This record gives sequence, structure tokens and C-alpha cells, in this order.
Amino acid sequence: MLCKFCKKELANAKFDYHPECFGIHRNEYMKKKMREYRYSLKTLIGASCYICNSKEKIIFHEKSGKNHVIPDAYRGHINLSYYRKNYKDFISLCREHHKLLHKLHKSFKSKEEEQRFYSLLSLL
Repeated sequence: MLCKFCKKELANAKFDYHPECFGIHRNEYMKKKMREYRYSLKTLIGASCYICNSKEKIIFHEKSGKNHVIPDAYRGHINLSYYRKNYKDFISLCREHHKLLHKLHKSFKSKEEEQRFYSLLSLL
């Protein structure tokens, strides 16, 4: 079996990489995986802003109003599989419209207003 980072033979087949290689190549490996994952999410959710059709700096917003950054305690980063499993619950927005949506969210005076707004958003 070969190390997935340096492509040299592994003595211990417990992992698919050398521990020393993981520290060196981890960042570039994770960046590549994140790019691949975001690309697959853009094909599922949408690659352009739902409001203005911009393709710049796309962010995925959960229609229900739940916090859309789900921490993955094991890996210490955002659990992107949550997005993939629940992709129908998300909408793609450019950075500006995403900020605007959150400002609007903070302006609600009651839980009732907030629920009405997110029930409308979920229809999108």
C-alpha cells in the first residue's frame, strides 16, 4: 500500500499515509478536498446567488434559519456532509445578500415574525 501523500510504500497499513507526511501535506490535501466538496455542493444547491444571479463568493444559507455552520468536533472544522445530506434545505447567496439576510434576521421583534419569515423562505 502506498502513502496517499508521498506515494512511498507504507510499512504499517493502519493508516493510508505516513504520520510525518500528514503534517507536511495536510493543508494542501484539505484545501483540495474542500474545493472538490464545494464544487459538488454548488452543483446540488446552486452556483449563483438566488437573488442577483452573481457567481462571486457564494455562501450557502439554511432556509429554516438554523445555524448553518455545524462544527465537527472530531475534525475541528465545518461538517460539510451536513450540507450534502440536507442540500434541499439550503439556498445559495452571494456574500452581500447573505449579510443582508442575517441583518434582517436580527431585526425581528418577535419569534412569530421570525417564524413567518422563515416559512416564506422555505418555499423557495
